[in-house]
Amino acid sequence: MAIVSIEDILTKSKELEKNQEKALEIEIKRLGGSIKLKKISRVEYLDILSSNSSDKDAETLYGACIEPKLSSDSIINSLECKDNPELVVNKLFTHAEKTSIVKLLLEESGITGDNLITKVAEDIKK
Repeated sequence: MAIVSIEDILTKSKELEKNQEKALEIEIKRLGGSIKLKKISRVEYLDILSSNSSDKDAETLYGACIEPKLSSDSIINSLECKDNPELVVNKLFTHAEKTSIVKLLLEESGITGDNLITKVAEDIKK
Protein backbone atom coordinates (compact mmCIF):
# COMPACT_ATOMS: atom_id res chain seq x y z
CA MET A 1 0.00 0.00 0.00
CA ALA A 2 1.48 3.34 -1.06
CA ILE A 3 1.70 6.36 1.25
CA VAL A 4 -0.63 9.12 0.01
CA SER A 5 0.86 12.38 -1.20
CA ILE A 6 -0.11 15.92 -0.21
CA GLU A 7 -1.57 16.39 -3.71
CA ASP A 8 -3.74 13.29 -3.27
CA ILE A 9 -5.00 14.55 0.09
CA LEU A 10 -5.78 18.02 -1.30
CA THR A 11 -7.68 16.54 -4.26
CA LYS A 12 -9.70 14.28 -1.97
CA SER A 13 -10.38 17.24 0.34
CA LYS A 14 -11.99 19.16 -2.52
CA GLU A 15 -14.07 16.11 -3.46
CA LEU A 16 -15.16 15.75 0.18
CA GLU A 17 -16.22 19.40 0.33
CA LYS A 18 -18.32 19.05 -2.86
CA ASN A 19 -19.87 15.83 -1.58
CA GLN A 20 -20.86 17.51 1.70
CA GLU A 21 -23.03 19.98 -0.24
CA LYS A 22 -25.15 17.23 -1.83
CA ALA A 23 -28.55 16.40 -0.39
CA LEU A 24 -29.37 12.86 0.60
CA GLU A 25 -32.61 11.15 -0.46
CA ILE A 26 -33.81 8.27 1.70
CA GLU A 27 -36.75 5.98 0.94
CA ILE A 28 -39.07 5.30 3.87
CA LYS A 29 -40.74 2.01 2.93
CA ARG A 30 -43.69 2.38 5.32
CA LEU A 31 -44.52 5.80 3.85
CA GLY A 32 -44.17 4.63 0.25
CA GLY A 33 -41.88 7.51 -0.62
CA SER A 34 -38.70 9.32 0.23
CA ILE A 35 -37.47 12.26 2.25
CA LYS A 36 -34.60 14.61 1.44
CA LEU A 37 -31.98 15.50 4.03
CA LYS A 38 -29.13 17.97 4.06
CA LYS A 39 -25.87 16.49 5.26
CA ILE A 40 -24.73 17.88 8.58
CA SER A 41 -21.31 19.01 9.69
CA ARG A 42 -19.40 17.71 12.68
CA VAL A 43 -19.88 21.11 14.38
CA GLU A 44 -23.66 20.93 13.87
CA TYR A 45 -23.72 17.43 15.31
CA LEU A 46 -21.60 18.42 18.30
CA ASP A 47 -24.05 21.27 18.96
CA ILE A 48 -26.90 18.75 18.96
CA LEU A 49 -25.02 16.43 21.32
CA SER A 50 -24.39 19.29 23.75
CA SER A 51 -27.98 20.59 23.62
CA ASN A 52 -30.59 20.06 26.32
CA SER A 53 -32.73 17.92 24.03
CA SER A 54 -33.69 14.56 25.47
CA ASP A 55 -33.98 13.05 21.98
CA LYS A 56 -30.81 13.73 19.98
CA ASP A 57 -32.00 11.62 17.02
CA ALA A 58 -35.24 13.61 16.75
CA GLU A 59 -33.34 16.90 16.93
CA THR A 60 -30.87 15.71 14.27
CA LEU A 61 -33.60 14.55 11.89
CA TYR A 62 -35.76 17.62 12.52
CA GLY A 63 -32.92 19.96 11.55
CA ALA A 64 -31.68 17.94 8.57
CA CYS A 65 -34.97 17.17 6.81
CA ILE A 66 -35.51 19.60 3.94
CA GLU A 67 -38.31 17.76 2.09
CA PRO A 68 -40.81 17.65 3.61
CA LYS A 69 -39.84 20.61 5.75
CA LEU A 70 -40.63 19.32 9.23
CA SER A 71 -40.44 22.81 10.71
CA SER A 72 -43.31 24.08 8.57
CA ASP A 73 -46.18 25.61 10.52
CA SER A 74 -48.71 23.37 8.75
CA ILE A 75 -47.03 20.16 9.98
CA ILE A 76 -46.36 21.51 13.47
CA ASN A 77 -49.94 22.76 13.89
CA SER A 78 -51.53 19.65 12.34
CA LEU A 79 -49.65 17.38 14.72
CA GLU A 80 -50.18 19.73 17.69
CA CYS A 81 -46.47 20.15 18.37
CA LYS A 82 -46.35 23.92 18.78
CA ASP A 83 -44.77 23.72 22.26
CA ASN A 84 -42.11 21.23 21.17
CA PRO A 85 -41.71 21.15 17.36
CA GLU A 86 -39.18 18.30 17.41
CA LEU A 87 -41.99 15.97 18.53
CA VAL A 88 -43.06 16.07 14.88
CA VAL A 89 -40.31 13.53 14.20
CA ASN A 90 -41.70 11.04 16.71
CA LYS A 91 -45.22 11.46 15.34
CA LEU A 92 -44.16 10.91 11.73
CA PHE A 93 -41.53 8.17 12.04
CA THR A 94 -41.25 4.97 14.05
CA HIS A 95 -38.35 4.71 16.46
CA ALA A 96 -36.64 2.20 14.15
CA GLU A 97 -37.07 4.50 11.13
CA LYS A 98 -35.76 7.49 13.06
CA THR A 99 -32.63 5.74 14.32
CA SER A 100 -31.95 4.15 10.90
CA ILE A 101 -32.31 7.51 9.14
CA VAL A 102 -29.99 9.28 11.58
CA LYS A 103 -27.42 6.46 11.39
CA LEU A 104 -27.35 6.71 7.59
CA LEU A 105 -27.27 10.53 7.73
CA LEU A 106 -24.26 10.49 10.06
CA GLU A 107 -22.45 7.99 7.84
CA GLU A 108 -23.17 9.95 4.65
CA SER A 109 -22.14 13.19 6.39
CA GLY A 110 -18.78 11.64 7.28
CA ILE A 111 -19.37 11.75 11.03
CA THR A 112 -19.53 7.99 11.62
CA GLY A 113 -18.73 4.91 9.58
CA ASP A 114 -17.48 1.36 9.62
CA ASN A 115 -14.55 -0.19 7.79
CA LEU A 116 -13.05 3.17 6.84
CA ILE A 117 -9.49 2.33 7.76
CA THR A 118 -7.24 -0.72 7.76
CA LYS A 119 -4.10 -1.27 9.79
CA VAL A 120 -1.29 -1.89 7.30
CA ALA A 121 1.75 -2.26 9.54
CA GLU A 122 2.54 -1.97 13.20
CA ASP A 123 6.22 -1.08 13.49
CA ILE A 124 7.33 1.29 10.76
CA LYS A 125 10.80 2.80 10.97
CA LYS A 126 11.06 6.50 10.18
